[in-house]
Amino acid sequence: MKKLLTCLGLCVLLLAACEQSHTDKTAGKQISYEVKPQALQSVMYFSTTIEPLSMVNVSSPEDGVVIEKHFTYGEKITKGQLLVTIDSDKLEKEYNTALSTFLSAKDKLATSKANFEGSKELYELGIISRNTFEQDKSAYNSANVAFLQAILNLKQTIKKGGQGHEQALEKLSIADIDAVSKALKIKYNFLNLIADTGGVALMPPKSTGSDDGKIEVGSEVKLGQVLVVIGDLSGATVKIQIAETNIDIIKAGMQVTLSSAAFPKQVLKGEIKTVASQASTTTGFAGGVPTFPATIIVSQLTAAQQQVIRVGMSAKVKLVIKRQNVLLVPIAAVQRKGPLSLLTVKRKGKTLTLPVTTGETNLSQVEITSGLRSGDVVLYSQASKQQTSMP
Repeated sequence: MKKLLTCLGLCVLLLAACEQSHTDKTAGKQISYEVKPQALQSVMYFSTTIEPLSMVNVSSPEDGVVIEKHFTYGEKITKGQLLVTIDSDKLEKEYNTALSTFLSAKDKLATSKANFEGSKELYELGIISRNTFEQDKSAYNSANVAFLQAILNLKQTIKKGGQGHEQALEKLSIADIDAVSKALKIKYNFLNLIADTGGVALMPPKSTGSDDGKIEVGSEVKLGQVLVVIGDLSGATVKIQIAETNIDIIKAGMQVTLSSAAFPKQVLKGEIKTVASQASTTTGFAGGVPTFPATIIVSQLTAAQQQVIRVGMSAKVKLVIKRQNVLLVPIAAVQRKGPLSLLTVKRKGKTLTLPVTTGETNLSQVEITSGLRSGDVVLYSQASKQQTSMP
């Protein structure tokens, strides 16, 4: 039994010695690697959220109170749909003022025109001076401009109410007292807001009048206040933040794909439309490294995608960057000496140790951005694999 154990021990020692001898021979073997331009592919991922392809704000044209609301936030809206009706006392006052100004300007224009035409005849006959004629002509031109401004103001006021009486009102004159009285009695305090485009009704930005910015029947609204945002979900927009270290290699026109746990069966195809030239004011990426916003457009969503994709869903952007004519060497070939990266290179029959600048890496190779030429032969040994590591 002791002899058997002794034999087994000797076998183990012999095997270990053989393995060490093989390792020593391998470690001493020098490897030559000829440098040639290659393609390098790298993949970047960005987190983002889904936004509509485009958005249209529907704003209140006057101060007032919402008396009717014909949509629900989050639901679809069709073009031409009545959205809200607003009761505005201010609009009614504007209408009365605009109508009165229009009638006054129209009457003044008629008088000025008659005076001008009479003066013209008298001037041609030599009865009045040129100075008098020019005064009447100037008064007529001024009255004409005032009339055009008045009619434009009236049309704009009527357009706010959406009741379409422009043509009938343009025919009025001060002399027709009954018609004027009837026109002044028209109630122009109701504003009907119509959707100019179709899409999804999204909540407006938060305002001081409401915690969430939404409006309901009875809500007071101000001039210019956004009541609802109509989002176009026939496509999608996402925004990403690009670190300053990658800004030079990401360009408009690059293709990307988007995926999400919220829609696992769908992969969206998009394109980078814009890359900002100014860093974002927000920080927090990679310890506060400046980042640059970029906009990605998904120009068209299929019917199936539109059924599952919602505004605000999280998504992951995948960007594959392919570069040609990149000089790559095995990671094991790069030696570190303090802050320097060194390569042993055979060039024109001479063996040189050259400082180089490294770039991107993959599983087995590292990019050399300076210090190396195509056609150089890099020399290294297997021992480098154990002694060298890239930061």
